[in-house]
Amino acid sequence: MAQNECLSNLSDPGLRFLLILMEKSGIPVDSLIGKEDKERTVIGWAKFRSLMFQTIVSLALAEELIEFEHRDLHGGNVLLTIEEEDSLEEVKVGGKTFTYNTHGIRSKIIDMTLSRATTSGKIYQQNNIP
Repeated sequence: MAQNECLSNLSDPGLRFLLILMEKSGIPVDSLIGKEDKERTVIGWAKFRSLMFQTIVSLALAEELIEFEHRDLHGGNVLLTIEEEDSLEEVKVGGKTFTYNTHGIRSKIIDMTLSRATTSGKIYQQNNIP
């Protein structure tokens, strides 16, 4: 357990606090796939295929719209959330429309620290990494 200083001991009257509220975005994919032990869950082929499709299409759409590059994509940076029901989704990328079944999961890409994007001719990236 962290041993942080008690907030009531801080006496600076100009001190301000910030509260960040974040959603639980899911389980890292690298903790789910291909691990057949009691502590890990293995997802089936249909869910895995949907997960990969959602991740790839998200990246393709971001590349198409803002020339997005993640630059650090691995199983720890792709999160999976499980939903109660399957749903059919539609997405248009590269002028083609794709319809896919979510198979009750959602993919989320996180950790944009090394990413790069371009909008209105301006490049946005962290620490000027080429």
